[in-house]
Amino acid sequence: MKSIHLLRAVWLALILLLAIQSAPAEDDTSTSASASKSLLRVNSTNQVYEFFQPWIKKPPFSRRGIGALIDGDRILVTAELVANSTFIELEKPATAEKSTATVERVDYDCNLAVLRPADPAFLAGMQPLALNGPLKVGDEATILQLEPNGDIAQTLGRITSISVAGYPSESGALLLFKLGAPLQQRDGSFTLPAVRDGRLIGMVMRYDARNQSADIVPTAVIRHFLAELDSPAYQGFARLGVAFAPLRDPQLRRYIGLKEPGGIYVADITPRGSADTAGIKKGDVILAVDGLPLDQDGNYEDPDYGRILFSHLTNTIKHPGDVLPGLL
Repeated sequence: MKSIHLLRAVWLALILLLAIQSAPAEDDTSTSASASKSLLRVNSTNQVYEFFQPWIKKPPFSRRGIGALIDGDRILVTAELVANSTFIELEKPATAEKSTATVERVDYDCNLAVLRPADPAFLAGMQPLALNGPLKVGDEATILQLEPNGDIAQTLGRITSISVAGYPSESGALLLFKLGAPLQQRDGSFTLPAVRDGRLIGMVMRYDARNQSADIVPTAVIRHFLAELDSPAYQGFARLGVAFAPLRDPQLRRYIGLKEPGGIYVADITPRGSADTAGIKKGDVILAVDGLPLDQDGNYEDPDYGRILFSHLTNTIKHPGDVLPGLL
């Protein structure tokens, strides 16, 4: 009799376990519901000029990605998706309804672009995605993809690092999230949005399948891009115009007579750049930026992202024309 009761208990526990495993996660369901009216397929036909014969174009090719609808009836994508585009088409995933679109603004430095549909009524019934706030290492986020039938495929990942790193244009370094996620290859995944709690945290611009790591343009960079877009004249991202070297070598610190614990060595100056105009010279030592002390590698303590390279402050937090007090 005891064995029968034990067997029934085991069966009940197994049934309960299967029911729990088969039930969709509440967060996944809410993410799909909130994002289903905010995503669009973006089909771009691109044609690149020959580098050595710029009067000739290479054969056209196509790229497909996913755009995120944001405030202002704008569709946010990466600049790479629409680079050298000759034709852009928007498609609603569920109904396959289509509309042509134009590039309102593209900035290759931050790898972002915003599109507008030729017919504003095309976006009727859709809901813009709000931008998320600052995140930290260890936070979870979900990368969104689209199945051929229009259903949303979600891949949960975790932020593994937050740093200032190079972007595809190689013209400078901006804030970058790395998200560890086992992302599957799907058609139309050239550009993908990443969300958390139904809010956009950034756009995936690169994915390393071997390391299962996605490079994401975060909302801090997106907000700067959109703020400049709404200004009277778009000026993009500022540059301090300084090439620097860390001051970890104690002999170098003694040679230049530096007694302070931190600071970076100015190795070169961009002529007529911001630092040059401010009177900074090659061989100077910068101890603080905007009143925030720098360590020997040029990092400062950011209230949102912790210890990070000071160029995030000069390139992204500040805008062209802003004044940097406390540059020592």
